[in-house]
Amino acid sequence: MRASGLLSHKMPPTAIICGNDVIAIGALDAAKKHGIKVPEDLSSSPHA
Repeated sequence: MRASGLLSHKMPPTAIICGNDVIAIGALDAAKKHGIKVPEDLSSSPHA
């Protein structure tokens, strides 16, 4: 599921683990569009 879909839930996740930097950038962009503050409301971590 795309990050935007996850972040639009009534109770969105507090952390997202991304497969690479490109996906992480997309997740952070989606968080910004949903008014979710990083790192206050959402943590993002790359998966190596």
